[in-house]
Amino acid sequence: MNLTSKKRLIIWDSTDCPSEGMEGQIVYWGRRFVGPSNGISISDLIESNPDLFRSEYLDLIFRINNVRVSGIPVKDYLKVTGCDNFLSLTLLSEKSSWARSPKINDILKAIAIKNFILANKISHISLITTNGVLASTIEELASFYGIEVGVSMNYRRWRFKALMRRFSYILYSVAWLIREVLTYWPLKGNGLERWANSKNESIFISYTLGLDCKKALNGDFSSPFWGNLPKSLSRNSIATSWIHIPTRSDMPVEKLKRMIRRLDLDNMGYQTHIVLQSFMDLRLIKKSISDFLLIVKNFRSVGHAIRSEAGFFCHLLRDDIDRSFLSTEAMSVIFYSALLEKANSSCAPKKIGVYLCENNSWEAAFNFSFRKYHKTAQSIGFCHSTVRYWDLRYFYDPRSYDKTGNQDSAIPDFFAVNGPLAKEIMLEGNCPEAKLVEVEATRFMYLQNSKKRKRKTLKSNSHRKILLVLGDYNEYNTNFLTSILANIDPKFRRNLRLLIKSHPACLIDINTFSDFRAELTSLSMSDALDVSDFVLAANNTSSAIEAYYSGMTVISTVDLNKLNMSPLRGLNNAVFVSDSQMLNSQLEQLSIEERNNESCLFFNLDPKFPLWNKLLS
Repeated sequence: MNLTSKKRLIIWDSTDCPSEGMEGQIVYWGRRFVGPSNGISISDLIESNPDLFRSEYLDLIFRINNVRVSGIPVKDYLKVTGCDNFLSLTLLSEKSSWARSPKINDILKAIAIKNFILANKISHISLITTNGVLASTIEELASFYGIEVGVSMNYRRWRFKALMRRFSYILYSVAWLIREVLTYWPLKGNGLERWANSKNESIFISYTLGLDCKKALNGDFSSPFWGNLPKSLSRNSIATSWIHIPTRSDMPVEKLKRMIRRLDLDNMGYQTHIVLQSFMDLRLIKKSISDFLLIVKNFRSVGHAIRSEAGFFCHLLRDDIDRSFLSTEAMSVIFYSALLEKANSSCAPKKIGVYLCENNSWEAAFNFSFRKYHKTAQSIGFCHSTVRYWDLRYFYDPRSYDKTGNQDSAIPDFFAVNGPLAKEIMLEGNCPEAKLVEVEATRFMYLQNSKKRKRKTLKSNSHRKILLVLGDYNEYNTNFLTSILANIDPKFRRNLRLLIKSHPACLIDINTFSDFRAELTSLSMSDALDVSDFVLAANNTSSAIEAYYSGMTVISTVDLNKLNMSPLRGLNNAVFVSDSQMLNSQLEQLSIEERNNESCLFFNLDPKFPLWNKLLS
């Protein structure tokens, strides 16, 4: 990139197109424009050196997790039940860039801007924005490096509004705990005796989301996360204990209670089942409230230490800091930490603890208490879905693995990866190979037969092509996909039949596609792929790689304001669109012949689960 002699950088955060002839290098913070010629998208800037920017972000989080407050390590300053270091349970450590912490996208952009400034010896920055948080960040960054800065649009810092937001966070936290207790109080003590007396040597932690209720009420444990693994373990005389974490919209509590009790009674000898909230009691609730008040009391001092360590990134971290200490995020993880500690303290010694690894805060809490009460046991985080390059939940600063003193106790002893692709991505992300163990991909076992599937020439020759639309867990990503599809050229609307498969947690409104021939489907992923010609997938969904693995043509949406979280990023034949015009172009040249997608072994798919059986036997 050639800069002018003045070394001027223009950061353009506006929906208006910049005019030709602007002096300096333009970096588009949000959407990109066709012109001027001296403009570059911040997304392209990030992808020009992604390893560097990702590592700098992970370094920032590592330093925050090890801050000192008044000279005292934060893990000694804040003592919470079932927790070694409270900061390891926060949104900052969770690093959920795709859902719960959207400002991570902006932090990585700011890191890229910082490196661009230093590499090109920028002497002046012009910022066009109405975003006060961004303006504060760039102003402090420029001040730190002694660079002139000008902000061309007015913005306001709403300090009173921030105080009111923090106060509302605390009120909602109290309301959350009251609702949680009232909702799940009928489960109190349910199954505790069996749990305490069970000699099973392995604990599994799972969600009730997707459980087949009819099968469960007949004593058959069938979960989309685990497939046939529980049955395989039982057949091989490997006894397991299961803790289930309910999602509030799943089912009525009384039905959940009956279902878990039936699973528990009908699988005696090989499986023990219990709901996490069964460990609730008045003493635990009182302790959780006390711990929450301790966190609120120390919010100011610990928050100041975090902001000092974060430097000019502190403005972008502000909301995550507030929510981590004051909101339902804090209350829920404190409550779940106490429940998990009671679960681990009230059972016989275990050898292995396995959980669905998504780096949610309760996972770190489980690792703390599991190691505390099962001294020689090993905790295993099972990466059950796909591991994506920009899904920062799965990556850590290399010092976090250092056994000489800096090792993060929130990290499991091992990561169980479901195939060579996930292992390769984890290794490239600086995870030590000794911490990785390969197992079978329980969620994707049906793909073992996908390469044998024959495409029906009948539908390929038909006039109306079937487009399988795959939604996402994240509402924003799903809405982004539907807005692009709903605005394509009318000629494609006439020639397409939409088969819409929503994520269970984020349903797509069929009325969005009133101009199409569209229908919602409850078909399994395998059957849906079998009747479709090609696929349009939301950016983050793992279903995209299932379609890709099956040889389908897959088009994925990507918002240029955000990181490319697709599991197809970097793979051969992966197609990405960011607006309706780009989708029109792809549909125009689309071929529905089976594509020569990469043939590498993505997943371990042996239905006898030899790797799991070896790990747990």
